Amino acid sequence: MSIFWDFYATCYDAIALLIPYKELMERVCEELELKPGFKILDAGCGTGTLEVWLDKIEIPNISVEALDFSQAMLNRAEKKCRRLVNAKVNFSYFDLNKRMPFPDDYFDRVVSINVLYTLNDPESAVKELSRVLKNKGKGIFVNPYYKNFLAVFFTHIKEIWGKDKIFDFLLTGAIIPSLLIVCLINIVIVNRASRGKYHFLSTSELKEIIEATGIKIEKAFSCYSNTASFIKSVK
Repeated sequence: MSIFWDFYATCYDAIALLIPYKELMERVCEELELKPGFKILDAGCGTGTLEVWLDKIEIPNISVEALDFSQAMLNRAEKKCRRLVNAKVNFSYFDLNKRMPFPDDYFDRVVSINVLYTLNDPESAVKELSRVLKNKGKGIFVNPYYKNFLAVFFTHIKEIWGKDKIFDFLLTGAIIPSLLIVCLINIVIVNRASRGKYHFLSTSELKEIIEATGIKIEKAFSCYSNTASFIKSVK
């Protein structure tokens, strides 16, 4: 299955240029409420987009353990993050279906963005993320309740239409080929979800899974062009 995500890595960064994705990253960074010296777990880091955003907020001495089971994603992430200044990032190849090699109560923050749906057992994965989260630590969980990449793309077009954003229009035109591949990949993902291989969860279902681990929900709302749940929690 990692071959599928390795292929996705070839066009994945095109998504990061879309306004809904940028807004998602901005909100994640805001809700993390980071402080100097915090240790963060990015469970399913992809191509390292979150790590780039974390570095931009200029909080000193934060460290990030970034895990992913696609080596192609990790290779791109390492290239993107070579010149980070504020965030110290360690990228590691790891299958999040397994027990993580970290002690209990280790991280100040845990983040899982559009990853839980791909795992064999999202409930077990959330339990494992809860295990490594410190007492009073906070977790951010983002998971799609359905896949509609066209909704994301059209939101982006709506945001740049008629606003004298020539550069954004040119950039969007340049990434259209990659976005078309993303659309096809998302069709495959939807098909696999219909056969029970992936797990699109409603907001209430995701909240129930998180609360079952003893973590309390602080906020829950829709995000990413109303295609995903955003849940902020505290242990």
